[in-house]
Amino acid sequence: MLAPAKSSLSLLREVSKIGRRAGVEVSRVKSLRELEELEEGLLLIVGEDRDVLETLRYVKSRNVLILGVSKTENNSFLMETTVERLDDALRAFSKGEYSIEYSSRLKAVVDGVETPYALNELAVFPRKSATIVEYSLYVNGEFVWRDIGDGLILSTPIGSTAYALSTGGPIIHPHAKVVSIVPVNSLNLTRRPLVTPLESIIEVREIVSNSACEVIVDGGYRMRITSQVIVRRGEDVGFIRLRSEALLARRLEKKARMSIDISSLPPSAKLILKVLEYEGPLTQKDIVKKTMLPARTVRHSLAILVGNNFVRKKPLIRDPRQDLYYIEAR
Repeated sequence: MLAPAKSSLSLLREVSKIGRRAGVEVSRVKSLRELEELEEGLLLIVGEDRDVLETLRYVKSRNVLILGVSKTENNSFLMETTVERLDDALRAFSKGEYSIEYSSRLKAVVDGVETPYALNELAVFPRKSATIVEYSLYVNGEFVWRDIGDGLILSTPIGSTAYALSTGGPIIHPHAKVVSIVPVNSLNLTRRPLVTPLESIIEVREIVSNSACEVIVDGGYRMRITSQVIVRRGEDVGFIRLRSEALLARRLEKKARMSIDISSLPPSAKLILKVLEYEGPLTQKDIVKKTMLPARTVRHSLAILVGNNFVRKKPLIRDPRQDLYYIEAR
């Protein structure tokens, strides 16, 4: 099955044609909501990491296997193959020449309402930037700490090399059955990340801030918090892996190098980098709107990011007076 995507119709048709050529019948799923009822099968997701994260919010069954297909040769972290190599990938899948890597997910109940599953992380932040939040953390009903800071990130092992890493969280082996709890810019200088068993019930209570607070699922889906958040283990998701070489080592090495460079950036630049990673290319006006940072701060941060090759820019086609900022796939 082919997941709904933002890719062009011609590209999706090409993917379907490649599938038929490889002896695999590829049917298109019309809407993401349909994925909630899907019980089993192979799901192709064409695009970038953010497309995988968005799609997996709706995949509930452990028996739906995911094959990420990048549009370019520069694969993203969650992508296993490219459109150009898809023919070989599907033939290998048909012959059983693959392995399945199951990744843990998290789910939250916010004031009695469930959020979609999170593959990378669930984050608790004030809606308005540059605003602190005060909260109490409980694990399995036991009080852990009362903290004041920018927010809190609860990360899966696969998400430990994403947002959580840039805020001081540990790198966790993707097969470990744990959750990383990372306080963001705590005012308590002794506060450190906490790693708990995956089966733990994690509660964030007594949330106080001058701004409305929200839970953010994988950087995209947002839900406002009134009183508390309860986080539990979600259903695992299986990724198709076609290559046997040490991909994990290369993945971790790449992320570690990136984290060293990112750690030297100012907080505003880190925020913009994360927004671009999840949202895709944006103009300066879009970034101001999404981050709620002052325009002057955004201009300064973008200059730093472009100057250090974290971000690239190109003229906006519909309005050459504006630039489009984006992260180039590596």
